[in-house]
Amino acid sequence: MPLSSWLGPEPTFYTGATPMSDDTKQLTQQTNDLIQQLAEAAMTDTMGLHMQNAVTNQQGTQTISTAITSTACALILKQG
Repeated sequence: MPLSSWLGPEPTFYTGATPMSDDTKQLTQQTNDLIQQLAEAAMTDTMGLHMQNAVTNQQGTQTISTAITSTACALILKQG
């Protein structure tokens, strides 16, 4: 069964729209710029949180490693 039978008839679009005015174009450009800046700020914040989490995880792993090494040395000294 062809895909077009699932989707139904093709939509019709209104083609009699007037061109955008210069004010509308400028407002659209300003809106797009603002959206871009907000997206970049959100991505920057997200990357900062990822880096902070990575450092925290690395510090936790280092603490565990130090504890394991200290325990192993204490056992060696105790048995020796």
